[in-house]
Amino acid sequence: KRSSSDKIIGKERITDIMNNVILPLLVLYSKEFNKEELRERVTNYFLQTKVRGRNEITRIMEKQVSFKIRTVSDEQGMIHLHNFFCVKGKCNECKIGKILFERVSDSDFLKIILY
Repeated sequence: KRSSSDKIIGKERITDIMNNVILPLLVLYSKEFNKEELRERVTNYFLQTKVRGRNEITRIMEKQVSFKIRTVSDEQGMIHLHNFFCVKGKCNECKIGKILFERVSDSDFLKIILY
């Protein structure tokens, strides 16, 4: 019998792996092999499933863009914005970044890029 300290990974980590790796692969698979029902089921999961935890990126992004992350879809969108725009300094190519930079002072500029 295993004790709780014997667990290899926790439930939150399993959920992260499912949301960030397995389900996106299922979407790709469903598109490549025309599995419309599967794609719809995964899409519905992303749109309807509430986010249970937060990581540092999503906490900071929520504050910076004044947007409450509620679903897995919201979470994935924020992570995508962070990875493909914020980190790469492509703020001028991001509609949200353009709006934010109209509101913030020059000293706040680096806070957005670094997170």
